[in-house]
Amino acid sequence: MNPDTIVQMIQANAVIITAVSALAAMVLFFLFLLTVRRIALLSRRLDRFMKGSSGDSIEDMVVEYKQRIEGLESLGGALNGRVKALETIQRGCIQKTGLVRYNAFCDTGCDLSFSLALLDSDGSGVVLSSLYGRNESIMYAKPLVNGKRRYALSAEEQEAVNRALK
Repeated sequence: MNPDTIVQMIQANAVIITAVSALAAMVLFFLFLLTVRRIALLSRRLDRFMKGSSGDSIEDMVVEYKQRIEGLESLGGALNGRVKALETIQRGCIQKTGLVRYNAFCDTGCDLSFSLALLDSDGSGVVLSSLYGRNESIMYAKPLVNGKRRYALSAEEQEAVNRALK
């Protein structure tokens, strides 16, 4: 095809070409308007999203939550230190007990005498013994250090220690 025939074809079909071009322009303009509308809707939704329900922006809320988390982390570290201190203190507290009731004297009717072992986690503590008789009651305390006794223990006192160490 030579250039003259192309020009003649365009001139002969100028109305159709113009109509198709106008129709294509209108379709593109309509698509442009739809796109502008969607962008406006998305922009409004984004603005609503970026503003929290309380009116604060999401960015401000994220910064606030980050600060709260950092505060909680430091509080957690402080609490961890306090727990370790309490665990150290607790090691010296009474954690194990053993009680044996018995009749120390034949002339008394019930098991009113007792031996009570009060020990910490290392087995250190005291064995308390109360001997009850008709006319008197006597109480003894014998120390234990790491489960070792300095004084001889009666069978009932040793049983109380054994029960505490179970």
